[in-house]
Amino acid sequence: MLLLQKHSLIVVNRNSLFTRRNVVIGDTELELLDEKIIFQRGSYKKVQRWYKGSHPIGVIIKGLTGWETVVEQDVFVPMNTFHVNP
Repeated sequence: MLLLQKHSLIVVNRNSLFTRRNVVIGDTELELLDEKIIFQRGSYKKVQRWYKGSHPIGVIIKGLTGWETVVEQDVFVPMNTFHVNP
């Protein structure tokens, strides 16, 4: 699965020490638990991500938070962003 990573919605609960990160894939919003970089070169990286719940996009396992989905994804992230003033 090849993704172009966009800005994701980040929900912060001030009463908690943890930050929730939601990622939208297709028309489904998934809660991202963790991400591990397997390989990276320039703007390309191959990551392994753990999502909360069981979803048909990867391998479903029984993890620390209950049912989790593990997915290996290829991601292109921008190396630089430029702002041009008119």
